[in-house]
Amino acid sequence: MPKRKCVLIVDDRRVNRLVLSGILKEDYTILEAENGKIALDILHQQKERIAAVLLDITMPVMNGYEVMAAMSGDTLLSKIPIIVTTGDDASDTEVLALSMGANDVLVKPYKPAVIKHRLANTIKLRETAALVNAVRKDVLTGVLKKEFFYEQITMNIKGKPSESYDLICCDIERFKLVNDLFGMDIGDALLKHLAGLMESYFAEKGICGRIGVDQFACLLPHRPSYDKSCFDEMIAKVNRFPIPISLRLRFGIYVIKALDIPANVMCDRGVIACKSIKGQYDIPYAYYDDIIRQDLLFEQSILDEMEIAVQDNQFKVYYQPKYDVKKEAVVGAEALIRWVHPKKGLMSPGTFIPIFERNGFITKLDQYVWRTVCQTLKDWQDRGQRLIPISVNISRLDIYRTDLPECLLGLVDEAGIHPRYLHLEITETAYTEDPEQLIKTVKRLKALGFVIEMDDFGSGYSSLNMLSQMPLDILKLDMPFIQNETKNGGSPSILSFVISLAKWLNLDVVAEGVETKTQLDILQKMDCHCVQGYYYAKPMPRTAFEAHLKRSVIADCDTVSPENYVPSNQVAIHNGGTKRVMMIVDDVEVNRKILAEIFWNTYTIVEINNGQTAYDYVLKNYKMVDIILLDLVMPIMGGFQLLGRLKANPDTCDIPVIITSKLGEEGEARALSMGADDFIAKPYNTEVAQHRVNNALAESKLRLMERETLLSQEVEAIRYQAEHDALTGLYNRIALETRMNAFFAAPGPNDGAFITLDLDNFKTINDVFGHDKGDAVLVDIADILRCHFDKDDIITRLGGDEFAVFLPTLTDLPKLHKRVSLLCRKLRVQYGGVEITATAGVSIAPDQGTNYQTLYKNGDSALLVAKRLGKNQYQIYDHEMPMPSPVLSRNLDWLLDETSDGIMVCDTENYDVLYLNHVVGDIAGCDRRTGSGKKCYNLIWGYTEPCPHCVPLAEMSKEYCEHEVVDQARGKHYIIKGKLTEWGGKTARIQYIQDNTARAAIAKQLTDLSEDRKRLLDLMPGGIFRYRAEDNDTFDFVSENMLKMLGYSRQGFDEKFGRSF
Repeated sequence: MPKRKCVLIVDDRRVNRLVLSGILKEDYTILEAENGKIALDILHQQKERIAAVLLDITMPVMNGYEVMAAMSGDTLLSKIPIIVTTGDDASDTEVLALSMGANDVLVKPYKPAVIKHRLANTIKLRETAALVNAVRKDVLTGVLKKEFFYEQITMNIKGKPSESYDLICCDIERFKLVNDLFGMDIGDALLKHLAGLMESYFAEKGICGRIGVDQFACLLPHRPSYDKSCFDEMIAKVNRFPIPISLRLRFGIYVIKALDIPANVMCDRGVIACKSIKGQYDIPYAYYDDIIRQDLLFEQSILDEMEIAVQDNQFKVYYQPKYDVKKEAVVGAEALIRWVHPKKGLMSPGTFIPIFERNGFITKLDQYVWRTVCQTLKDWQDRGQRLIPISVNISRLDIYRTDLPECLLGLVDEAGIHPRYLHLEITETAYTEDPEQLIKTVKRLKALGFVIEMDDFGSGYSSLNMLSQMPLDILKLDMPFIQNETKNGGSPSILSFVISLAKWLNLDVVAEGVETKTQLDILQKMDCHCVQGYYYAKPMPRTAFEAHLKRSVIADCDTVSPENYVPSNQVAIHNGGTKRVMMIVDDVEVNRKILAEIFWNTYTIVEINNGQTAYDYVLKNYKMVDIILLDLVMPIMGGFQLLGRLKANPDTCDIPVIITSKLGEEGEARALSMGADDFIAKPYNTEVAQHRVNNALAESKLRLMERETLLSQEVEAIRYQAEHDALTGLYNRIALETRMNAFFAAPGPNDGAFITLDLDNFKTINDVFGHDKGDAVLVDIADILRCHFDKDDIITRLGGDEFAVFLPTLTDLPKLHKRVSLLCRKLRVQYGGVEITATAGVSIAPDQGTNYQTLYKNGDSALLVAKRLGKNQYQIYDHEMPMPSPVLSRNLDWLLDETSDGIMVCDTENYDVLYLNHVVGDIAGCDRRTGSGKKCYNLIWGYTEPCPHCVPLAEMSKEYCEHEVVDQARGKHYIIKGKLTEWGGKTARIQYIQDNTARAAIAKQLTDLSEDRKRLLDLMPGGIFRYRAEDNDTFDFVSENMLKMLGYSRQGFDEKFGRSF
């Protein structure tokens, strides 16, 4: 049943409200308001529910015109349609109402049929307009969607062909970094911010659209030139967005000259212009110019000639041999494409492969290589020449072809060669795009007998997870990876590890790009399986490669011989007039015919004479096959091998399989352990065969029902995991946000309180006792929260040591104070000598928010204020409370870190470090995060109790005191200045630590020099007085010889004369 729409009737006369309510209540949910002020309150609270407003004009308190003015000024309320009801049938009243935003006007007295019809039409019209707007506008940013923007470009240009236009494209550099560092919500807010700027700068004269994740474009009337300051101003405004990283915008300008170019191509050219100045931070914009055009023309010339090149056989397949390192024998080759252009000569793959990957032609080129290689192998086989496996490339686009396995199998079948001779190279970068699709495709290929190679391992996307999940046979190490790891001075430890890991995973290793004897020797010491590179041979055409093979030693390749391989042939299908399908797999035709005769009237029979063809058929048709009757003794692929593959493949493992061979007890046990469902012994008995088939199908259906039940339980478990924190079992952030928003969207009172909690000293637990103990503490905290709150309260772990609780219906402020205060006391617990407490911030609904985001923001602000008061405090949010500025805090940290002196703030009672800058961190060998909370005397000086040189608290004041400390362990001298200061709402000790080592060394040198000069003067013959130049009556030195000549000791001389006569 569709949800009833809600209509708000606003009229000061109760009788009018009753009349309208009586007409509409059968079709709508009715809300009423007796004046405009009450109506606006209802609209703000229930704007999501209200489909339309019936609004009287003449009312006390606030009339209808004032209500319309207020609604038009509110972005959300302006979307709600208004039908004005009035007793005045003057046309000027109607015109004024319509000009102020009314959608229709009803004149009293009311006609029920007219009211219903007009109201339904108004609601439908607005909903249709909203739908059209949703189709046209980008949901996130509000600018035009890409497709509609392209249409508008075309309409504008073709509508005014005499006008000239510019297309300006904008791109945010490193936008992904914003999402990674600050989350998707901040990234989305940044995009909205940029879209608003683009519209404010350009939309007045043009149109704006979003053409990519972080790309916008505007169509404007042409300008002869653009001022750099305009773009710099936009970049400056974007950087006012409140995140602590510098944002860089690039602008690309495409001057539209040709009107027949598609709009998307124009935008592409603007984006290309953007990319042309990537990394040039002093250039904010660039034009799409001739240099860029030449690059595109070259690319276009490649695209124009590619089909002709295929027809004219300009593409040539070259072969580069792979060598066994120990035997120095050829073990295979890689097929490489080359373009022998009639004018450009031999073209490197790097010039055309990336272009073909972008436009999709690479798939056609790949098929050309596959077909050519299969023909080469067929020719060798027909001549009786020994075959070697040849590797071909499978591009990322090939992987997503659903018919890839069938295509490759068809090529090797047509050539009459075994799939094992065609090695398939899949680049590791394909794993990063759609690993599930890749793994699924590779499993199918491997099951068909192809050998799978992972190409370019080490090119930058390497993943151990990939190696463990992918069913690989061979690992090919990337050429630059080999060369970098084996160059002079480089450590080959990573290369050695990768080779060892591959062998542990039973993978062969091929080292590409081997160019020197040194590289080869290093790889041999690492027991590498085989190598490929210029050291042995360059890529060469087929004739040269065949000549090379004749001169080379060819290793025995572990493959099946040609005479034992039978390509897939026609499958015999007998339609029994039923959708149920039975496969009978047996190489003896008479056995197949006997079984087909038994079941022909109840199944469509599919007869196949070998395991390989049977497996290929099942892979294509597994959804249709109901049961398989399988003989075990067959050529090419025996029954046990086929049974193993069927049960190992998720697509085919549920198909019941009945063995039709005569087995001994050991054979039956093996078949059952591999997943066989039953046996039908020869000679076949009709009733026994039918009974066992029916039983196998019934058991299969029962297993399916049990699995569906388990699946339902697993879905429920997944849903629980998606909503709950794995460690504590509390709700997670997503579940909290969902439940809170649902609470506020539901009708009825929306009172409640939101509490956000942050644990104090929790980091110390992790640092001292380890993360296991930290996790145990978090579980204990969660249990305390469960005991403290009611079952209807939404208790959440937001992440780390941050928790939150939403208390619906709690409105009494004294009770809230009491409850939060008690909670802070309960969360004051000891763990291993470390006191864990909690600091809380509280916001109240609906006054301080009616959704999760607003309440969280205000609660977090209150938490920040509480933290300034100290630990184990709480604050309830108040609009007027002084809020600490995060930007100011960041600037303060920057200033404190820029000073050359160490700055440290400590708790006056327990000596805990509350703050330290990077200079103190360098002295202590820590950073701010690891140093905070430690005892200052232990962190800096290594004492186990307060420092002996520390000024007692009683002697400290708001004025600086200064003393010198000699750190014998470090060989340093420090000047320490300290005083008391206010920090976080309480008194703390701030200390400035200045490295005085250099000055102390200079002072010692001066002292030593002065003593040396005195000893020198004492050794001179005769007596010496030294007078000051500015005062001849005062002397500052008397030699020992002078004292002896005068007959005084130094003490006696000083007592009688002092420093002057």
